[in-house]
Amino acid sequence: MTHEEIVAAICRTLRERLDLASGIALGPETRLQEDLGLDSVSALNLIVALELESGLEIPETAIFKEAFASIGSLAATLAGMPLEEAPSVVEFEDIKVHCFISCLCEIVKACDFTDHRSFYFGVWDAEIVVDEKCRITNHSETINHDFFREWFQRLYGVEVKAWYEEARTRSENVAHLLDLLDAKSPGQQVMVMLDLHHLPERENRFNRDPFPHYVLLEKTDDPETLFMSDPDFRWEGPLPTERVLQAIDQPSVRGGFIFDADELAPVDPASIDAYFEACLIPDRNPLTEAIRGSVEAHLTGQAAEGQALALADLEQAVFDIPLLAIRKYAYEHGLAFFWRDLSLEDEEFERWCEVVAELVQGYTQIQYRAIKLSSSADDKVAGEIFQLLDQQDEREFRIKARLREVHAQWRAARLT
Repeated sequence: MTHEEIVAAICRTLRERLDLASGIALGPETRLQEDLGLDSVSALNLIVALELESGLEIPETAIFKEAFASIGSLAATLAGMPLEEAPSVVEFEDIKVHCFISCLCEIVKACDFTDHRSFYFGVWDAEIVVDEKCRITNHSETINHDFFREWFQRLYGVEVKAWYEEARTRSENVAHLLDLLDAKSPGQQVMVMLDLHHLPERENRFNRDPFPHYVLLEKTDDPETLFMSDPDFRWEGPLPTERVLQAIDQPSVRGGFIFDADELAPVDPASIDAYFEACLIPDRNPLTEAIRGSVEAHLTGQAAEGQALALADLEQAVFDIPLLAIRKYAYEHGLAFFWRDLSLEDEEFERWCEVVAELVQGYTQIQYRAIKLSSSADDKVAGEIFQLLDQQDEREFRIKARLREVHAQWRAARLT
């Protein structure tokens, strides 16, 4: 197919799948996310449809974010053209890691006597929830952040207190939040979970509904405006109070904490050492393990509890992979902490950053094939998934092995 023919095929598939109004014009300049609201998973679905329904041969580069900027850039990639020739190529998503951790680290980053990056040790193998239908989820009411709260106090001396109470109604919790903001001292930080989907003023590149997300809030001189800081998305600014409170008062979210930067203390190396040992799982990779288990269960048609599963539901079961995969960027924080403290060579650090990026991209390759397997039930695709999962295990164990080596080197330098 020519570039123009591929553009036409993309437009046709989008109209069929998105039920777009007839008045909406589609063309090479149309942006997939900003104009049509596609998230990364929707974009993968589009590519699978183009492959299975239009017979297009899909290059591996087509499933990564650089190709998703616009219809024109995706068509250029599918046509084998270099992306530089595609119009309107923009960054599809920024690196995010963990909103709860990012909020806590905001006060550590602002001080000049300690380093926040070691706190990301707890993210790379953070808890993953797999429900009774073998769906791997980013958010669950069963997840609490007690592990991080306890270690944040042990490492930095700052107590993270929960202010949100289950015994209160949502309205009572919102009223309590406003009281906390009124009484807040300059050093205090008030964290709250809100549903980002209900804040259309904010960019939501994952395009999720609901999208539980922790942010920091402050009052302004104008009672109609709150100042919101979103460290995970690296955004801050004023927003209408009514809109923010509406996003908090949603059944999809509940939770909030308060902590004080004035309690910050220098970190004891022995505590960092203990935290590293508590966080790293040397012989397992929980995310890869969870994906493998979900794929196997959907192929056999049965969950561990005996519940029947349909292979077509695998796509939904791995829907949250993009939100979980970005946690692997925590390895960069961990490596950077040891590298800087030991004054190691930058060149090797950069090589490991590339390995971490390959690890994150590997999950995109797996998700693309999981969506394709859901639609095609092709045994060959299943084999490709397991091959990629084996590569992910090898890659992540290699990262962990190097981390353990530099940790041992750091321990010898700082604890003796």
